[in-house]
Amino acid sequence: MNGSTLAGRFCGVATISAPRLTTIWPSVRRNSHRTVYRYSWSLSADLSTSCRASIESKRANTRSSNELLSGSSLVVSSFIEGSIIDPIQVTIKRKIKIRGAVRTSEVKILCNRFGVSLDALLSPTSEMISFRHQAVDHVLYTFEHWLKAILEKLEMISAFPEKEKEIVYYAKDMPVFYYFTMPELSAFKMFFWMKTALNYPEYQKEKFRPEIIPKEYIAIGKRIWSKYSQLFSTELWSDETLNVTLKQVEYYLECGYFLDPKDPELILDQFAELVENARKMGAILKDLGAQLQAKHPSVGAVRSIGLFGIVELIRSRKTRQPMAPFNGTSEEMAALGRFFRENGLYTLVRWNTFYTNPPLCINEQQLREAMAIIDKGLEIADKAVVD
Repeated sequence: MNGSTLAGRFCGVATISAPRLTTIWPSVRRNSHRTVYRYSWSLSADLSTSCRASIESKRANTRSSNELLSGSSLVVSSFIEGSIIDPIQVTIKRKIKIRGAVRTSEVKILCNRFGVSLDALLSPTSEMISFRHQAVDHVLYTFEHWLKAILEKLEMISAFPEKEKEIVYYAKDMPVFYYFTMPELSAFKMFFWMKTALNYPEYQKEKFRPEIIPKEYIAIGKRIWSKYSQLFSTELWSDETLNVTLKQVEYYLECGYFLDPKDPELILDQFAELVENARKMGAILKDLGAQLQAKHPSVGAVRSIGLFGIVELIRSRKTRQPMAPFNGTSEEMAALGRFFRENGLYTLVRWNTFYTNPPLCINEQQLREAMAIIDKGLEIADKAVVD
């Protein structure tokens, strides 16, 4: 296994939900601004030299969202119910008579035209997150559209620089990506979503059998998992996470929705394999963590439950001084994080700790390979130990 296939190996993961739990993606403000500026320049392409120079000056001075709303009147005023009006007339009107703040109705038109969230446009800090919802149905935005949209979004995220991307997944059900690793389990979940959750007419009189799901859907699911497993992410689970699929299988058994009585047993076996694998790999993770603590003086503590673990780094085993201050970082922790990423291992490095939270479907070879990268990287932290 090469380094790139380990990307995301120690990620946590969060929400592109199953249909009805919907796909949520934040707007990208800087791209929207570039689009606005390009459009404002295209409107002014036929203006006189003086008007063009004036607009160029205005664009150069636009440095914030507030200036965009109060100064770039040309763009906003050029959309009246989606129509473009004479840019020269608008420029003269704005510059001579109005030059005031943009009206709320104009802001709405601008946001709708460029697909920009008003919250993202006006947000003064990075603490606000915008969400977009599109309901899945069997006509306009189908289940196939939803699958392809997930893949497209993951590909888009993967194109961003490492420090600018992270997925946070939260849903009542297990993250959908894991289901796509097993064909029959994946087919059952897709069938349940389309028949019971989305009420697809063509499935209402059908009973489940793995081959009823188009092979294209299964193939897209595998591509989604492949892409997702390479991204840094955080998953939020609850006590009910594992019960969702169990209750769905139980419901279909009671309703007689399985064509072959052997299928529910196969599905439950695959589902249990995910859980049991986490139990087995968790024991190996705990043992490898103990070896790290015994070998490296910079390792102050290693804790894990199943495949959820954390490693604390210290500068002194006598004083237990952390390798980085609370809510801060240090040169050693930054260097350690870079080493992990350069070697294809992605995990959360925070303060004086880093997490060891691999996917539930990880195998022993992958786990040992990832821990070997950590073992080598800890040599960086060991150099900072004072005793």
